[in-house]
Amino acid sequence: MDRVLAATEELLTERLFEEIPLSDILERARVSVGAFYARFGNREGLVSPLHDRYDARVDALTSRTLDPERWRGVPLAERVRRLARYGITAYRRNRGLLRALVLEWRLHPERITDAQRVRREEFYERIATVLVGDGSEITHPDPKAAARFAFLTYGAVCREQLLDGAVSLPLPRVFGGDDRALCAELTRTLVGFLAGAAPDASA
Repeated sequence: MDRVLAATEELLTERLFEEIPLSDILERARVSVGAFYARFGNREGLVSPLHDRYDARVDALTSRTLDPERWRGVPLAERVRRLARYGITAYRRNRGLLRALVLEWRLHPERITDAQRVRREEFYERIATVLVGDGSEITHPDPKAAARFAFLTYGAVCREQLLDGAVSLPLPRVFGGDDRALCAELTRTLVGFLAGAAPDASA
């Protein structure tokens, strides 16, 4: 199972999921057709285990990165800037995999497991906690709801700008595909929403 999933992720750095023949996955993983079908049922059966594998990596990273103690005393604009930069980097590194997962979630929401939904909810809660901090810089009347909405906005922008229009028709790339500029504008937009003021996000 691990060899098949690892091989699929490697191939997703080169091609879109729908462009990868099963034979290429099996060849790279050194797994027989019979063994594959016994474990996964069909090619689409790869998506949920890929989701779980990705979530496990995210959990391992964020359990430390999103520890509220690490962010104590960090100004709101810097918290947003760092989270935006981390996220954009993650989208770039896992672009093919995330595109496949997003398409699966959109086309077949019934295949998302309860455990996957819970993990996603816990992740959003961690992000919101970091964004809110002690709440002193957020002017929105509901800081936690505002933080969650800000992260939803950030995610929507990243999906459209970095995943080749995975959830809608392809849109023009703003800032010429410059990730630093995208990070700066996301920071400006989200801090403006949360604190009612747009900072100088060019640093």
